[in-house]
Amino acid sequence: MKVLFIGNSYTEHNSLHKMFSSICEHGGIDAETRLVTADGMTLSEHYYEASTHSAIESDDWDFILLQEQSIVPSETPLELQKSVKRFSDSLYGK
Repeated sequence: MKVLFIGNSYTEHNSLHKMFSSICEHGGIDAETRLVTADGMTLSEHYYEASTHSAIESDDWDFILLQEQSIVPSETPLELQKSVKRFSDSLYGK
């Protein structure tokens, strides 16, 4: 299984991708992971970042996990919804 993690320092500094791989390994699942992160980056910023799109296009990912910047969901929930929709529409061609 191939999983791309898109997020910020919470994803990177907590080694979320390594924890995920370890859990998969214990369940007998081979997981290949990759990170696209930058400190404090929002999903909206990721959407307009060329390196994020390059990572998405670089492989045939089974899953792409999106992690929003910490305060966006509580302070501007519509921004979170818009960002997720942008990614969804671009990934699924809508």
